[in-house]
Amino acid sequence: MTAAALLCLLLAVEIQVRLVEEPYLIRAHGHAYASYSERVGRFLPGLGRLTHDR
Repeated sequence: MTAAALLCLLLAVEIQVRLVEEPYLIRAHGHAYASYSERVGRFLPGLGRLTHDR
């Protein structure tokens, strides 16, 4: 039961970040955020880097 709750939490966080926060940050900060997100990871350094069309 605990593992299922953890999985649900991780899934919810991932959905929030990908569908809500990242699109907002792109709209709000444009190229600065796009450049930043290509260099760093989503949750851990270097893991989950974003790629953006230039």
